[in-house]
This record gives sequence, C-alpha cells and structure tokens, in this order.
Amino acid sequence: MFNTDLPSGRRKLFALVLGVFLIVGFSVKYLLIWLGWVGGTETDAHKKPATAPVVQPEPAPPSISPEEVAQAKGVAEQFIRAYTTVDFKKRDVWLASLESLTAPAYYDVLQEEAALARPAEGTLSTSFSKLGRMDCEALESRVSCLAEVVVLEKGENRSLPMERMYQLLLGTDEKQWVVEEVQVRGNFE
Repeated sequence: MFNTDLPSGRRKLFALVLGVFLIVGFSVKYLLIWLGWVGGTETDAHKKPATAPVVQPEPAPPSISPEEVAQAKGVAEQFIRAYTTVDFKKRDVWLASLESLTAPAYYDVLQEEAALARPAEGTLSTSFSKLGRMDCEALESRVSCLAEVVVLEKGENRSLPMERMYQLLLGTDEKQWVVEEVQVRGNFE
C-alpha cells in the first residue's frame, strides 16, 4: 500500500513538508483564537472583563382579586349579550351598544369589521338566546373568560339556534373593565 522504499531524500522532504504543515496549522489556529475570531479556551491574559447587563427588577404584576374577576365576568356577560344581538340593517346601533364595553383599539377593529362585512345571506338578525357555562380567570393584569353561548339566527322564514364559544380578554381602562380582544369559535353555517 505505501511505498516505503523511497530514496532517503524523498523521505526527508516528506518529513519536512509534514512538519511545516503541522507547525503552520497549529500556529494559525492559536493565532485565530488569540485574535478572538474563533472559539476555544482563552488565556487569562486575553480574557475580556465580564460585564453583566444592568437589569432593573420588573414591578410585580398587580394581583387581581376574586371581586375584580367577578366584575370582569359581569362586563363579559354584558358584552356577549350586546355583541350577539345584531340587526344587520342597523349596524350603527349595534356598534353604539358596544362602545362603552370595549377598549378604544378593539372598538376601532369592530368598526372596521362592520364597515367591511358582507351582508349575511338569508340572515336578517341574530339575538342572544342563552348563556351556558362561563369561566373567568386572572392572567397577570387581565382577565380571560371562556363562554358557551346559544345565538338565535333569524331569517325571513326561519329561526335557527347556533352554539358558539367566545373567548374574551378583558383589561382595565383606569375606571372599569373593558373587552380588549374576542375570539369566536363555533358553527357558522
């Protein structure tokens, strides 16, 4: 496999070239480490002083009492009753009923949705029918509520109950609880 019967001059040249490659290779490695261009163990002479970033302690989130959760739950119930009672010919009345119960940013979203919404085929209005189970819990400085609701969709010749799940996120606006976000899940046939 290896030709070991090389003349001595070739063996010496091979050993010299191999030695040069080893010396140059390790020298370059340690030079790059010394410059900090590659990882490796740093010597004490070249260590950079460790500076810890200044971290200011975050203020503890205000805890929400059970009474406040109950107040938020009441606002959530009012919002669901108003949100599910819609006459599609009078969307302005519907929006006005939601204004005091929503945060300004979410109210803007509702206005945009009402302006861009396409007319519901065959559905003239929806109305709140029944509130099932509603669970509310505190999340940091907000309250999250999950509610089962039955909505009655009214058409020209029909009335159809639809079961929907609403997930609401409520926060305070310095005075009262307001709805900041709503996610609707359920049957939309």
